[in-house]
Amino acid sequence: GIYEKYPIIKAFMEKRCYKELLKNPLYVNLIIKNITDISNISDENLLRSYIWENIICLKEKSKQYDVLYNEVVDVIKRIVFERAKQFTLGVDRETLNSKIVSSLMSEGVVVENKNLIRLKYDVFEDICFEQQIDKEFDVCRGNYNSFFSKIEEMGRCCFRRYQIWVSNKVLTKINRDKFLSNLIFSDNLPDLWTKQTMIGLVNSRFSSCFFEEYANDLIAEGLIWKLIDVTNLHAFNSRYFEYKDYPFIQLIPKGEGRPSLIKIIYEKNLHKVNNIKIESIKKLCFDYAKNDNHDKQIANIACAILIT
Repeated sequence: GIYEKYPIIKAFMEKRCYKELLKNPLYVNLIIKNITDISNISDENLLRSYIWENIICLKEKSKQYDVLYNEVVDVIKRIVFERAKQFTLGVDRETLNSKIVSSLMSEGVVVENKNLIRLKYDVFEDICFEQQIDKEFDVCRGNYNSFFSKIEEMGRCCFRRYQIWVSNKVLTKINRDKFLSNLIFSDNLPDLWTKQTMIGLVNSRFSSCFFEEYANDLIAEGLIWKLIDVTNLHAFNSRYFEYKDYPFIQLIPKGEGRPSLIKIIYEKNLHKVNNIKIESIKKLCFDYAKNDNHDKQIANIACAILIT
């Protein structure tokens, strides 16, 4: 298979943290074409940083195109943010540095349609937003109102991009301590952004460690019940299909939030001490049963909760 043909893919597969990512053909293609050594790419966050610098912004290749790396970064950001703010198909090519645009097209970073330029893949745009949100968070120095004001300037897509950022930041402990704990437990966040933070958290593939580390704090602050409600409403992917000529939307459970919350509920006996929220707890467990990839331990726990 592909793993035997390409040693670099085999090397990534040997790191279990890349298992889900390598189900995406785009990432597989980018790795095969652009990466020969993974010694400095130990997790998905570092891989996205590598893609940002070396694939999207041409850090290593800018010299061969006689363009400056910093100017390439500026052009990329302008394309992404202007397109998002104005909700357009792309940015007028005539308003961009022609040499940089030509180099980006040669490398397959951008595409052109009727003189409008945009990044070739949505993943590239997601990574660009992630880099900018990282920067804004560092600059705000705890002034979260300023931080969220900057994100709102990014356009209509700002909620989704922020949720993706939160979902990815949960991966490493340093980020959980630096970003997520501050954002989840802060009393100074607007309610709207507290909810967006929680949506990103429960939808993340990496959030189980956060829930293990902060379970007691979430219970003490009463946030566990808010997270259960957010999960019941927002932790799903949707799949469209037709049956006998009728359209249907199927909701498919998503993220590590649901199984992590079920585990906390069981271990802390929360289903026995809060009858007011019992229907929310039941929904959490019933929805988990709709997941095709059950964890046997969590499935047994969910059943035990339901029959209590």
